[in-house]
Amino acid sequence: MECSKVHNDLFFYLEGSLDEKSNADIKHHLGTCKRCSHFADMLRASLDVIEYEKKVGEDNDFADRIIDELSGKGKKRKTYPLSILRYAAAAAIIIFGVFTGINIARLASGYDQNGLTEMSEETYYLNDMYQEPIESFFLINYEDYE
Repeated sequence: MECSKVHNDLFFYLEGSLDEKSNADIKHHLGTCKRCSHFADMLRASLDVIEYEKKVGEDNDFADRIIDELSGKGKKRKTYPLSILRYAAAAAIIIFGVFTGINIARLASGYDQNGLTEMSEETYYLNDMYQEPIESFFLINYEDYE
C-alpha cells in the first residue's frame, strides 16, 4: 500500500470506521513504514487531546461575568491600604534622608545645636578665608600698596 493512501485513510483507521481489508492493509503498512507509523502516532496524540478537550465542561456564567464587569455592575468599592502604606513609607524615607543630610552637614561644618563649636583660632580664620576669597584678595592687595 502507498504512503499517500495510508495518510488519506489514517484518520478513519484510528477512528475504527474502515472495513476489515483496508484496516488490515493499513496495519501491515504501519508495521513496515516508520514514517507513516510516526505520523499515525502524532495523529493519535492529537486526537486524544481533542477528545480530552471535548470532555472539559463549559462555563455558562463566564459571559455574564464579563458583561457585568464591563458594565460596572460587578465592581465593588476597593480600598487601597497597600498603596497608602507605600506612599507613607516613601515619605518617611525621604524625610529621614533630609534630616540625616542636615545632621551630616552640621557635623562636617563644625556647628552643633547651640551654634559654633570650640574651634581653634587658626582653623576659624582658615575656614573664613576659604569662604571669602574676594575679600582676602582685596586685603592682600591693599596691604601691598601700604
